Amino acid sequence: MNNNQNKNISENAKKILREKGIDPESIKNADANALLKKLKAEDAEKINRLLNDKEALDRLLNSDKARAIMEKLFGAK
Repeated sequence: MNNNQNKNISENAKKILREKGIDPESIKNADANALLKKLKAEDAEKINRLLNDKEALDRLLNSDKARAIMEKLFGAK
């Protein structure tokens, strides 16, 4: 995730990540880029588009499925 992508994370998305114990500011470029390189090019592009769209990212992070996954991964907060 580049700096522009990290800046594009809305305050609401940052709040949700923090609630789950994830510091949005700690997301490193190399980590995200390494993960994206493991994906098919079209899947990586979809993720990049999502990360650059504040409203879509908020909708995703606020979805019941995303909340359930984050709760399972990080525990209830």
